[in-house]
Amino acid sequence: MIKTLLILLGILVIYFLQKHLYSKHWKSGLSTSLAFDMPSCVEGDTVTFTQTVTNNKLLPLPLLELKFHASKYLNFNEMDDINESDLEYIDNVYSLLFFQKVKRKLNVRCTKRGFYHIDKVDLVSSDLLMGHTQTVQASSDASILVYPLPIDVHQILIPYNMVMGDILSKRYSTTDPFEFRGIREYDINDTMKSINWKQSARTGSLKVNLHDYTNSQKVHILLNLESESIWDYTRLKEESIRIACSLCTMFISEGIQTALTSNGRDIAAEQNITIPFGCGQSHIDTISAELALCDYNGNLTSFCDIIKDIQMADASNNDAPFYILISENRNKTLQDAFSTIIENDDYLYIIPLHPEVSDRNVTVNYNNILEWEVPYAN
Repeated sequence: MIKTLLILLGILVIYFLQKHLYSKHWKSGLSTSLAFDMPSCVEGDTVTFTQTVTNNKLLPLPLLELKFHASKYLNFNEMDDINESDLEYIDNVYSLLFFQKVKRKLNVRCTKRGFYHIDKVDLVSSDLLMGHTQTVQASSDASILVYPLPIDVHQILIPYNMVMGDILSKRYSTTDPFEFRGIREYDINDTMKSINWKQSARTGSLKVNLHDYTNSQKVHILLNLESESIWDYTRLKEESIRIACSLCTMFISEGIQTALTSNGRDIAAEQNITIPFGCGQSHIDTISAELALCDYNGNLTSFCDIIKDIQMADASNNDAPFYILISENRNKTLQDAFSTIIENDDYLYIIPLHPEVSDRNVTVNYNNILEWEVPYAN
């Protein structure tokens, strides 16, 4: 009887001792980090997400749960414990010995453009006998910027190859010294000022700097995200953003000065998106990032008012740009406003359409109109 009591007493002493040790020291030397393997990607891409947990102490952690919230548009396709809501709750279980670091890599599919940030993570652990749990919250700086999905712009250009061909043929181009593109071998037709003397001395042969081009022709993309009716077709807006991003990328890659104006709002700057004319890879990056952050929820600025501002800004400009209006909203007021800034046939009016919508409702006599039917699978 006494032996049994001593055994029970010993068990109680061990239980409370280990409980005290874990309560006091379980989070000592414990650290975690979350990280995407790249700062940005395109919607639909799959990236690698790495979770690292380190237990830098003598006390093992037989059960450690790592929990965090992530957007439902980040599909952790290897995870089973995911709740369906605006935010998915990701729960991972680890077992760590003393002085052990564990890395776990997951494939994450980014299903929608936007900026996604995981700012905190919960760590939940228990003692050796699983009788008591403790929780601590750690900060995280894991983030990724998801760009709009590119579309095949040639589907837009083919019906209007005469109009667009006129843009691409106006190539009175000059090199831009501020847009560095790379280095190549010297050619007899190169000027002395283009020689990169430092690289030439290093390689033993003449090298010249490459620069992007500026172009006398300009293209101004107008992206209107106002709804046509009480029916708010989100996929029409998303397709409009993709069209705008793809066209900007295509024109800039051709060396054409391109601007973007939209009543969509930058969620970071909390203002309408207005990007002046520019060229080069840095300009593509700026536009892609702005459209990734574009928000069209809430009250949007009337695009007719935006067109008035554009008309005033271009009033003193003799070199009028080629306007491309992208708008699911095709009411008479917008069409009338657009007609005040276009000249001759230097424009294109792109109308994203829901597959089930049959009423085109384009009452103004526009010549260059493209009806872009959004796929069902979008």
